[in-house]
Amino acid sequence: MRRDRGVVLLLVMAVVAVLAALAVELAARAGVDVLLASRSLDESAFRRLADSGIEFGKGLLREPEAGTYDFWGELWNQEVRLPMSPSEAVVVRVSDESGKINIARKPGTRGDPTRLTRELHRLFEYLERYEPGRTEELRDLERRLDLRLGLIPPEEGDVAPDPLLTLDGLREAGIGTAQIFGKGGLAQYLTCFGDGKVNVNTAPRAVLYALDPEIDAQMADRISAYRGDADGRTGTYKAFEEPKDLELVDGMVDRSAAQGQARVVRNLYLKIQPRVTTRSTAFGIRVTCRVGERSRDVWAFFEPSVEARAGEKPRRALRRLAYEEILP
Repeated sequence: MRRDRGVVLLLVMAVVAVLAALAVELAARAGVDVLLASRSLDESAFRRLADSGIEFGKGLLREPEAGTYDFWGELWNQEVRLPMSPSEAVVVRVSDESGKINIARKPGTRGDPTRLTRELHRLFEYLERYEPGRTEELRDLERRLDLRLGLIPPEEGDVAPDPLLTLDGLREAGIGTAQIFGKGGLAQYLTCFGDGKVNVNTAPRAVLYALDPEIDAQMADRISAYRGDADGRTGTYKAFEEPKDLELVDGMVDRSAAQGQARVVRNLYLKIQPRVTTRSTAFGIRVTCRVGERSRDVWAFFEPSVEARAGEKPRRALRRLAYEEILP
């Protein structure tokens, strides 16, 4: 009798253990299902917020055009914060991609001192001068960038780089997300979109400096001062209405007088004329989405054209070029 009771007790304990294990498994699965459902809702919210932010940015860009030039005095040059709900928010920032150095262009033959090689070297030279605390980091970034673009011979074991489609591809060279897209990151100066010409109305001073060895830091400052500001903050600006207006900047044209006649000694504008413009051929719309404690950035790029309707001022029509998520 006692032996039977012991067997029954063991069976009961085994059943209880099995039921407990099943309960734990069911609870774990329920927790996973809840987590997956929550993340699915978050993903849907992120997509909704990103789409809303991009449409808002497109609305800023579609405002009546400034005419034959694009500059920081237009409506798109502002950071807009859109509170969607207590747990959701969107920040929209439009950038002129033509104010940057296009690194998606074919760099030329290996070992040849190409224009892109020189421009990147001068860009980093400028950044090292004004950000001395980042010297080692910037030199490493320049080397990694040159390797990724095939501007210098690859090191042993390196794979020949694929064509660069967006700046996100720089991460293949070991360049961090913050170094590309963060505050002061490479995305402020480099792009993969546009026709390769630099819009002097929206180029940062570092990009102006990179255009030509004869543009020193003082000349970059004078160009920037002429248009009103160096950094593109919301404010009052005037524009170079056409590239030739660069000749109005002090020091861009050197003249001398001989026998009562004015003679041009040097015209730096003519030297850089093929490289500069006052129109944008690509805009970027960067959207930062926040859902609860999580945030995510997306970036969409558009090619503008003119849309004219009877009785209305011309507006920009936009054709999407690319869309990417900036993942951590």
